[in-house]
Amino acid sequence: MEPRLSPEEMAAAKAYMRIEGDEEDLLVMSMVLAARTYLAEAGVALPEAGSGRRALYDLVCHGLALAYYERREATGAVVDENPAIRRALNQLKLTEPVSNLDTGSAEGDGGHDGEDP
Repeated sequence: MEPRLSPEEMAAAKAYMRIEGDEEDLLVMSMVLAARTYLAEAGVALPEAGSGRRALYDLVCHGLALAYYERREATGAVVDENPAIRRALNQLKLTEPVSNLDTGSAEGDGGHDGEDP
């Protein structure tokens, strides 16, 4: 299944980007999905809807999408040009929850591989 935005997510992105009408909905959706991909590859997972962390995530995502939209014919780094987006992205990365998969050892084995030293 192809990734999509819910109607509420699309409305929020368009409101942030100050885009009216629906003629650019596919472009807006692609910009938001590109921003989410960027965040995922930067180590920031999509937070639970309704959380304070999600509000910050959406702010960064919409800021990136707007920058992509405004510079869609230009080249260059968007994040480095906007210090507010950079700070918010750093905050998200620093507060990213750590899963048990990130510990480097199997759960419950204390990091021991099962063989005697």
